[in-house]
Amino acid sequence: MITNLRLYAYFDIQKYPITAWEVAIGRIISAHYDEKDKFPISFWFYQYIQNFIEKRQKNARIKFLNELQIELIRQKFFPSKVSRLKGVYFFTTYEEAKRALYKWKGEDFNERFISQVNFTVKRISYYDSDWITDNLIQPTSSSDEWIFNYLSGKPKSKEPLWEVVVEGVGIVVSKELRIAAYQALMKKWPECTPFLATCACAFYYGHIDVGRAVPSIFFNDNKLSCVYLLNTGYLFEHEKEITECMIKWKEEGYFLPFKMPKDPDSFAVLPNFKGVSGLMETYKLDDQEIYLWFKKIYDFVNKKV
Repeated sequence: MITNLRLYAYFDIQKYPITAWEVAIGRIISAHYDEKDKFPISFWFYQYIQNFIEKRQKNARIKFLNELQIELIRQKFFPSKVSRLKGVYFFTTYEEAKRALYKWKGEDFNERFISQVNFTVKRISYYDSDWITDNLIQPTSSSDEWIFNYLSGKPKSKEPLWEVVVEGVGIVVSKELRIAAYQALMKKWPECTPFLATCACAFYYGHIDVGRAVPSIFFNDNKLSCVYLLNTGYLFEHEKEITECMIKWKEEGYFLPFKMPKDPDSFAVLPNFKGVSGLMETYKLDDQEIYLWFKKIYDFVNKKV
């Protein structure tokens, strides 16, 4: 395990309130599969599913199929590599992050949303993102060489654009970005801030999972349910320790503003991510090809194969 590895990521706290929530708390965590009734995925892959379901665009379907194809090949031939479906994405330097964003977004990004992240790494893989950029919208078969080149870490050119896909837990270093994320949520959901401030305090003292938002898939028969799950139970399970953390936080001079709910019997209101950052109702997956591929991945992760 590697501790405090310095990496860089882009956090669009303006477009995605779910990202703002995690950044305001100060963390970034990869998805981990610890329960057999759900399938946690990365925020990034969740957006792919959202685009496919909501937009029904041809390119979105091709990208979705290719991502599933990449994951199936990774499981079979590169099991030690970090999955794109569960890992979090970084760059090795601030300059590399800017280079990637200019290439993918042109001028359509906010440089202030780039932050250093100090990451405790369980597993790490380096991939040349140009393989993805140049091939993901093209129909792909399981024998396509570019997927094997990508997963093996082979550079595509003399100037590869490396993306670092990591499993583990990271601390968002940029204080400015964390404050901006908190202020954005204070404006959007002021009555959520007592819970948010408590989570930020608890995470500061090592309570990693408190209030964590987890994009998840529930896969039953031929229905695919995509939801954001919010870990509220952790707060109550560790109430005594977290209360002690809050006292210590105050003694050390830390403070985050918050607004109590109008209901005097409520500690806080939970954020409503539905309709804002992609919470979707149960979706009947009627695409048989995607259904079969996704079921293979789901069964593998849950040790059914």
